[in-house]
Amino acid sequence: SLVFTVYAPSILQGVGEAASGPILPLYARHGLNATDGVIGAVVSGRAVGEMAFSIPSGHIASQLGVKNTMLLGGVVATVAGLGCAAATDIPTLVVSVILFGVAMALMRISRQTYVADVCPPSRRGKVSLSASLLALNCSPQTVRL
Repeated sequence: SLVFTVYAPSILQGVGEAASGPILPLYARHGLNATDGVIGAVVSGRAVGEMAFSIPSGHIASQLGVKNTMLLGGVVATVAGLGCAAATDIPTLVVSVILFGVAMALMRISRQTYVADVCPPSRRGKVSLSASLLALNCSPQTVRL
């Protein structure tokens, strides 16, 4: 079943991004007295980590296996979240946010590879789109405060 291997992780990923997205810049500004430029680094850190680690994530998935890579992504996301929560300075926060991007790359690449492995070609697009929409519907772009 794809519920526990594709759809549930997509929802959790979207919820995690939605929960942290609006809070990190506020924490950087008010908790750590960050400037606008530093807040930009904090906000873009996830994208930087994900972009830099997308290709290595594919290699890791081929070495460890897709399910193990998904689990690794979850562990890295947990460590990154704890790092963000415990950050008492800007460098720790930025590194933790970049690490969260690495986790997103691990989970997204391995999820897409898993879908390609288990679904027939006629269903791959529908399953991938459904999982992406589930994550997007919980993401910061669609959640309004």
